[in-house]
Amino acid sequence: MPSIEIICVAQIEPIYFTDLPFQIEVNKNLISHRSPAPLFQSDFDKLKGYIYHLLENEGITAYELLEQGWYDACGNSNILKFIDKVSPDVQSVLKTLLNCSPVKQLLFTSDYQFGPEIVKRFDPIPIAKFWKLHDTNKIILNSAYWITES
Repeated sequence: MPSIEIICVAQIEPIYFTDLPFQIEVNKNLISHRSPAPLFQSDFDKLKGYIYHLLENEGITAYELLEQGWYDACGNSNILKFIDKVSPDVQSVLKTLLNCSPVKQLLFTSDYQFGPEIVKRFDPIPIAKFWKLHDTNKIILNSAYWITES
């Protein structure tokens, strides 16, 4: 099942989000929920800060937060798009975390066993561009996106 994990780079104190239509688990230990072979653990191991796991209300995965049925020409699920019900809240969470990062950087990752086999790591992009990519169905599953303020 899909994991969506956000590292608030160099964050000193965590933020706890409430009143959202989904759960967020926060931890100082930057450990991915995906096992046995998380795609981005080696990236996490190089960072300091807090990790935020986006979870459906059952608290297991992010599956119910994502629109289903996005497939490439080969029939592989490859697009990450939040459902309309949670998209504004996720956008607010990312903005809040970006403001809390002393270096104004987030690492946004998705790890889905049924996603693309090729893992991608993208160069830093401003948060506005990240959401433009999201809204035009261009955020790829099994990828890492560095998000910056501008």
